[in-house]
Amino acid sequence: MRLAGIEPVRVSSLDPKSSASASSAIGAALLFNNNYLLRASYFISLLYMKRIVFVCHGNICRSVAAEYIMKSMTNNYIILSRATSYEEIGNDIYPPMKRELTRNGIKFDRHSAQRIDYKDYESSDYIFYMDNENRWMLERMFPNSNKIFPIYRYSKDITEIEDPWYTGRFDLVVSQIKQCIKDILANIEL
Repeated sequence: MRLAGIEPVRVSSLDPKSSASASSAIGAALLFNNNYLLRASYFISLLYMKRIVFVCHGNICRSVAAEYIMKSMTNNYIILSRATSYEEIGNDIYPPMKRELTRNGIKFDRHSAQRIDYKDYESSDYIFYMDNENRWMLERMFPNSNKIFPIYRYSKDITEIEDPWYTGRFDLVVSQIKQCIKDILANIEL
């Protein structure tokens, strides 16, 4: 078995008279075992991490921005983003939102918009939506849910995250999402 660039050491290739060879073989074995244990503990910890899903209409502006903003603030959660509609499925982050995230120093990867499904719902601990249209769609998809909340639930001065695809106010939206996520992190349990 090979992990993360660690080359296995053949015992037959060691010079039996060399203590350096023996110690390097032991060191390699310990390093291999430690890496294996670290990776195993990492995957086990993923099983117990809270899972957060951010949702907006198309998953190309607000929810994906929230995903990457939260990822820039913490690594204590599994964080995803999804859409309530099928309109933008497969599309990348909307270019003006990419520019605003870059302007704010938020790193992001290639994105492919996805619609929330029952598997996402079942495996999540928190689902945060951006506006009342999102809430309405989520309530129709997952009635009587106790894990669907507005992203601004803990924020005093924010009552909705507007859709910048229509308003063009990407700077305001990123600023509001940052504040909402700071407030979420201050109020939810790990």
